[in-house]
Amino acid sequence: MTDIEDLAYWINERARETLLADGTHAGMFFLRTANGVSPQLLGGTTRSEMPEALKAIAEAVEREQADGVVVVAEAWSAPIDDLPEGGAAESLHARDILLVTALDSDGTALALETSVHRLDDEHLELGQTVQTESQSIFLNSVRRLWGLPDVG
Repeated sequence: MTDIEDLAYWINERARETLLADGTHAGMFFLRTANGVSPQLLGGTTRSEMPEALKAIAEAVEREQADGVVVVAEAWSAPIDDLPEGGAAESLHARDILLVTALDSDGTALALETSVHRLDDEHLELGQTVQTESQSIFLNSVRRLWGLPDVG
């Protein structure tokens, strides 16, 4: 396993703990630099805020000269063949997930999904974390900074 994959799995375990304890997890990203790993709030929670928040990730990667980034957030997931124009949350088959996505400057990428089952307003259960084949299209601006090809 590469360093970025180790970091992603470690962050995923901390995120699971936070979600179980607090019932929610703020959207965050973690930059890996020569000085270590620094966490930052994602800054966007709604669909309309996300383009600006994703731009901020790329700007932080460039500013901090990061060679790796891990993003963690609660998200909606749906089968690709059932993905409405409005996004996964609009699907009849939408699932609430904890998503951890990692990318490094060598192009190593990893996506981890954990199903979130909300029992009521205060209680939830987490499924097993699985590595998926999904590609982090939202990190294409970071890929370009590192000279990597876009995905998706």
